[in-house]
Amino acid sequence: MYEKDQIQALQQKTLQLLDKTTNVSIDVSVVEDLREIIKFHEYRYHILNDPLISDFEYDQLYNALQQLEQDDPECITPDSPTQRVAK
Repeated sequence: MYEKDQIQALQQKTLQLLDKTTNVSIDVSVVEDLREIIKFHEYRYHILNDPLISDFEYDQLYNALQQLEQDDPECITPDSPTQRVAK
């Protein structure tokens, strides 16, 4: 599903966003990146059974997206990971 160069780019974005979640507030400009990264890590975890980040790091990314969408509801999209019904 993901090519090697896509995986590397998503890993790099993940590290950058994880750094931002702990050091400064993330702004709305990264919402799409967060969605893409979260979906990538869900795929690695659930489909490949080969996670690249810890559950804690995933939660940091998910919570950052959730907070951004709560702060600016106009940026919520139906395909956002935060809009899925939990099983």
